Amino acid sequence: MPYKTTKANFAYFKARAEYWQQELGLYDWHIGVFHGLETFPEGTSLGEYSANWQSHSGYVALAKDWGKDEITQAMLDEVAFHEMFHFANSRMIFLAEERCSSTFDIEEEGHALIRRMENLMRRRGEFGVPA
Repeated sequence: MPYKTTKANFAYFKARAEYWQQELGLYDWHIGVFHGLETFPEGTSLGEYSANWQSHSGYVALAKDWGKDEITQAMLDEVAFHEMFHFANSRMIFLAEERCSSTFDIEEEGHALIRRMENLMRRRGEFGVPA
C-alpha cells in the first residue's frame, strides 16, 4: 500500500523547510514550498527542488506519493533539510558546471555533501523535532 502525504504532513514539512532556510542562513533566497512534484513522477522521489543561483530563487516540494516509504516527522524533516541544503550547495554546483565536469559527477558530489550533513544531523537527533 503506497503512503500518501496529508495536509498535516505538508504543514510540518513547510515549517521545517522554513526552519532549515533560516538555520542554513539562506536569508537572501526567495524559496517557495509546495505540495506535489513538478519534475519527477510521483512515487519516484520524496521531494524535489529547483534553484536559480543567479536570482536566488526557487522552490522545494514534498511528494504526495511516497510509495513504500513510511511517513514520519523525522523523515519529513530530513526531506525538508535535504531539499533546502541544495540551495546552500547551489553556488558550488553553478561554478562546477562552468568547468569541464559532467553534470552527473557534479550532482553526485553535491548529494554526497548533503548525505554527510544528513548523517551528522541524524546522529545529533536533529530530525523529527516539533515545528
